[in-house]
Amino acid sequence: MENCAAVTVNTMSDLAEHECCIGLYCESCDRWEGVVPSEWLEQGLPDVEYGEIGFKCGECGSDGSKRVCPLVNGEIVTITPH
Repeated sequence: MENCAAVTVNTMSDLAEHECCIGLYCESCDRWEGVVPSEWLEQGLPDVEYGEIGFKCGECGSDGSKRVCPLVNGEIVTITPH
């Protein structure tokens, strides 16, 4: 394995820079949604630490669980826990 430099990813701009997104899972609805940080920032939303944000399901209002996921060709790739 090649030596790799550590990457720090704390903020929405960090996620955008490394072509990552936030996959949001609602256990109650068994449904995935996602937040694309570059789109978040383009909308003028703040460059916050994503770990501090509490996302809610758009359908039922339950708290969603977060996962950092890669963007592949602009599409969110979620890694399911199953």
